[in-house]
Amino acid sequence: MHMIVAVLVAIVWAGLPISTIRKAMEIGGPPCRSLIRTVLRVGIGAKVAESILYNHPFTLRILDALLEAIQSLRATIQKRSPGVLVDWLNKARSFVDPIALKRWDASTARLARWEADTQETIFEFHFAPKANTIGLLARVLQEFDQRGIDKTTTIAQVNPDGGCTIIIGVRGLSTSSTEAEGVIRSWVC
Repeated sequence: MHMIVAVLVAIVWAGLPISTIRKAMEIGGPPCRSLIRTVLRVGIGAKVAESILYNHPFTLRILDALLEAIQSLRATIQKRSPGVLVDWLNKARSFVDPIALKRWDASTARLARWEADTQETIFEFHFAPKANTIGLLARVLQEFDQRGIDKTTTIAQVNPDGGCTIIIGVRGLSTSSTEAEGVIRSWVC
């Protein structure tokens, strides 16, 4: 399904001016960016997606269901039928076990907050495998903490090469935050 949606979005984009698409990407909030990331991610393996969609036994059945759904959506929007879209969206949420839904909602909220934070002031540090040692994140955070810098996001992720990337979001650029950045960048070299 996600591959079909990605291709559909790509087809829609192909019919729009590039400036419109880029502006929408720029101003779209986290739900928009999640869809954009899906399209771009599927595009990384475009040949694989194409092969799957050509060969999957349910592709045409799903496309028929989507065509029917789009016609229902179009008719509902034309009629402006109150509550129908809400009911459809609520029913989709009811398909997930309530306990799992709470976990998914919490995770989605964290991802949305992270997405919003990374659109603000962030410092991104890339460390080589030899620098990726126990306590590295604590040392990075200490540089910000000892300067009293209010952090909005802290992410540490191991890279495929064994190094790591640390992202620190802050409320705003300041002399203190650039000073902390300078100290940490000196470790990267």
